Amino acid sequence: MSPININISDDPDQEWSSAFWSYVHRDNDALFGKIDMIREDLQSIYSLETGESLKIFVDREDLGWGEQWEESLLAGVGTSVFFIPVVTARYLNSEYCRTELLTFYSHCRARGLLDLILPIVLTGADKIKDDSTDEVARIIAKSQYVDFSEVWPRERGGEAWTTAIREMVRKLVAAEARVGPRLLAALEREVQQRSAVDVAQAGGSPGTSLSSISADDDGDDDDPGLLELAEELEPSMRASTEALGETMEKFQEVSEILSRFGAEVREANEDTQKYKLTLIRMAEAIRKPAEDFELLGSNALDKILSTDSLMKRLYSVLDSGFAGSMGSELKEQIVRSMGDMGGVVDSIDSLDKLVVMIADAEKISVITKKALRPARRGARYLRDAARTFASWSS
Repeated sequence: MSPININISDDPDQEWSSAFWSYVHRDNDALFGKIDMIREDLQSIYSLETGESLKIFVDREDLGWGEQWEESLLAGVGTSVFFIPVVTARYLNSEYCRTELLTFYSHCRARGLLDLILPIVLTGADKIKDDSTDEVARIIAKSQYVDFSEVWPRERGGEAWTTAIREMVRKLVAAEARVGPRLLAALEREVQQRSAVDVAQAGGSPGTSLSSISADDDGDDDDPGLLELAEELEPSMRASTEALGETMEKFQEVSEILSRFGAEVREANEDTQKYKLTLIRMAEAIRKPAEDFELLGSNALDKILSTDSLMKRLYSVLDSGFAGSMGSELKEQIVRSMGDMGGVVDSIDSLDKLVVMIADAEKISVITKKALRPARRGARYLRDAARTFASWSS
């Protein structure tokens, strides 16, 4: 297991930024260690051009990654901690990588800090589109990503390579400049909310707010409050549960078709002609349901992530103590409004198995590949949506 690469200067007073490096380990091997090289050069050029250090947490299996990840999310991404996904076609299919990106995206979106996501695209650039059915691909497409697809095959340290690394550094620096005032505004809101609670409990007047010592006023008077967020959450939650329910029904339909034809394919295994005809029939039967499943799954994930963003903003207010006892009651009401979540939670394992099963079935023949691929994508989107939905009760 490789150690976490924390690049810190010997000078204890030197400032630093940090980032999570999300990638598929097999991609680094396939690219002859180029992903490691990009990370090392990014740290070096960042330090060269800013005079600061860039700490990068590399391996999710190491303790440091987990501790910093939890601290960042629990703090509401309250510091300039970047998320750098190294995107390949395999990354888009990775369960762990998708979960990491969607989780970080949800927290950033709730706080208006999407600039903290800075992807590097190595392969699969043709899949990164604003109108993709894949929510992860859309998130990457809408971010300020760096396209490294024509660069990584070239010589490390060459002009094209160095130019791309410097572009990434510029994006990091620019993002830090944009995010800084928003972090300050978010911190001010938290201080004001907690101050109001303290005043109500102990009397006296609130202390000096951060705005009095800040040169800039972000003007957050129009930000929705507790009441507005709660009112907005109700229809969003309803739309999410309806979309999830509709997708679950299509999931059952697709599963039944695959199960029925799976038995027929096994029976015809020794008769080549019958085997081929069965595959053709399966492809015809699954094509339209699979396409519908993909679209429904993409829609459900989009709505779930939108609701998740609202919920995190609402919980941020409630957790500040500003709402008092009403906060706990409102949280309980939100959980009750989700109804019975057992079916959703139970489906996650089934969806994991379905993704693997479809991937194996695609390998059988070109006859099945094109028809089954939308079903695999639909199962992946539904799994991501179900995981996020299930997290709301925790």
